[in-house]
Amino acid sequence: MILGVMRPMLSRLAYSMGASLTLIGVLGLVLGLSRTGTSILMGAVSDRLGRKIVLVIGICLLGVSSIGTGLSKTTSSLIIMQIILGLAFTASLNTGVVCIADIMPTEKRGLAFGIGSTVLGAGFSLGSFLGGMMTQYWGYQAVYIGTGVFAVLGIVLAYMYVDNSSERNEMAILPLLKHAKSIILNKPILILSIGGALSFMVFGGLVVMFFPIYAMSIGMDHSTIGIMFAVRTAASTLVRFPGGIFSKGVIGQWLLPISLIGTAVFALITPQLQSPALMMVFLVIEGISYGLYYTIGQLFAMNLSADVSRGLVLGSYATFSGIGGGILPFFMGIIADAVTIERMFQLTSIPVFIGAAVMIWRLVKANSSTTMDLV
Repeated sequence: MILGVMRPMLSRLAYSMGASLTLIGVLGLVLGLSRTGTSILMGAVSDRLGRKIVLVIGICLLGVSSIGTGLSKTTSSLIIMQIILGLAFTASLNTGVVCIADIMPTEKRGLAFGIGSTVLGAGFSLGSFLGGMMTQYWGYQAVYIGTGVFAVLGIVLAYMYVDNSSERNEMAILPLLKHAKSIILNKPILILSIGGALSFMVFGGLVVMFFPIYAMSIGMDHSTIGIMFAVRTAASTLVRFPGGIFSKGVIGQWLLPISLIGTAVFALITPQLQSPALMMVFLVIEGISYGLYYTIGQLFAMNLSADVSRGLVLGSYATFSGIGGGILPFFMGIIADAVTIERMFQLTSIPVFIGAAVMIWRLVKANSSTTMDLV
């Protein structure tokens, strides 16, 4: 819910403070650098010290970043809050995913990941809806500060119900980090991660950062945009549970490139539309595509990890997601300022189409049902 309020509204808040499209891209860059720079470290820390302490700290930082954003008076303050949010991202969301993998056997993880990502999506959808509606009446600052209260509930729940029963890696953190290179270069994890970077690039860049600005430029108000995000996230949420169930074998592998194609279609078609109804249709297509890749990609990565390095593996996967969802939107902002936001949308679709095509080629070449054949 906190992220559902914070992320879709950030570009509008920055825009109202006089930020250019390039500066809005900088906000995404800072978030991406923070996520990218801390994902592997937080994964190693959770492997070494346990999930609970990292998860509680992450939720606490979510509250700090939300309240701090609400109190911000300058874009410089927003940049600082994005740094904190990046650390909160890796410590809370990534660790939560690893916790699910810790307590569920491999044969039940698809179902468990489907449930977990569905609940996550439901919270983001509700946050997007409430954030848009409440901002219309109370303004950005009040909504951001009020949303920070949810962090208190999250901290209490995590402290009470998350245990540290998973096997810990007794290796010191710095030597443990030396294994990150071999994990990143592992072919199955690498191709999953690159696909995740492309999916997050469209979500974190186009959907979260620039779609609200484009929608406002053609006359939509905050409440309409909030409803559109809520519907999009609801669609993304609804496919996560079945996505987890059907993630095994051939079906799961083919859902990955199919979801990238849906993501690319959204980027290509949306800037040619003026109708809110049609824009919502393609936003829903992106939401479904993102929900499938989010669930299945992480599940495959977890199934390729050992118990004592699970946090490190997801940290590696999340590093690519941070690059796609945070660092690349910076360059997207520069492109948007140079060639218009509509053209930037269309240019973004090209690498996503290429990524889907390469993945399909590898699957056809493998012509098998095992996860390893993805590469």
